[in-house]
Amino acid sequence: NLQVGGSLNLSGTKITSLPDNLKVGGDLDLGDSPLGRKSLEYSQNDFKQIILDKGGYVKGDLWR
Repeated sequence: NLQVGGSLNLSGTKITSLPDNLKVGGDLDLGDSPLGRKSLEYSQNDFKQIILDKGGYVKGDLWR
């Protein structure tokens, strides 16, 4: 149930998954992280849909 009003930069972290109900009001940057590399298996729209399916959203861009 993490809510971020602006952008969330997780680039360079060791993050491997996102929490359910993640709400990001700006961009989500996953570059140079295990999750960012894993997300490349999906199109940007498909990965955003996975976040939607978990009850969340990203209003801005998804950087991977």
